[in-house]
Amino acid sequence: MQIQIRTEEKKDHQAVYDLNVAAFGNREDEAQLVERVRSSQGSIPELSIVAEMNDQIVGHVLLSKAKIIDSKEEHDVIVLAPNSCNS
Repeated sequence: MQIQIRTEEKKDHQAVYDLNVAAFGNREDEAQLVERVRSSQGSIPELSIVAEMNDQIVGHVLLSKAKIIDSKEEHDVIVLAPNSCNS
């Protein structure tokens, strides 16, 4: 069993959506979050990574830009959310 790790492609979006639904208790909240992050200004397409085994998406991790803002400062950060796998 060999797992290939690669950058997500547009053709993977439905499989990633389905994986996130299954990984998070058959609810769509996290899958919809991934879609919102993909279309946001914070999206970094090169940091949306899938794990593929036997031509099937079995894992996904998404990193994106965000800001932490307090009363005096603003900090650019990279966030991880959500990540999922099919065991």
